[in-house]
Amino acid sequence: MRRTVFATLAVLALILFFGALAFPAIATCSREDQSLANWFHNDTILFFGWMAILLGQWGWMANIPFLINVVLLIRGRRTGFWSPGIQAFFLAAAVMTLLPSWGMRLPHNEAWDEPVCWLGAGFWLWVAAQALVCAAAVAATLILPRRPKPAAQP
Repeated sequence: MRRTVFATLAVLALILFFGALAFPAIATCSREDQSLANWFHNDTILFFGWMAILLGQWGWMANIPFLINVVLLIRGRRTGFWSPGIQAFFLAAAVMTLLPSWGMRLPHNEAWDEPVCWLGAGFWLWVAAQALVCAAAVAATLILPRRPKPAAQP
């Protein structure tokens, strides 16, 4: 029964994750006119977001432990504390550095960069998916019994 609950939470988080791709996530503002928002396409963020580590933005890396935790939860396994801990660290990095008040600037090409001014529904759905899996992974580690070690064969 407990394993089914954690698997259901993992599937719900996957639905949120893929649902986030349908909504805009991050917008940058023009230098000349702060009211003009340039929304980044989600496929660009999904496939090239890993390069943000060059800018000191580690948030995309939360996707890797997210997928590990989802697979383990669907299979009914305990995750341990290392994987949700790493995921929580990267998730906090994403939220902290992308808040418009932080002043993060995203490059458009080699010529210029623009500040992040809006975080859309896609970003917050992504955060919800990450947080749900992280909390479920910690709860599974605390609640699910450890698998017994195999007995030594003489």
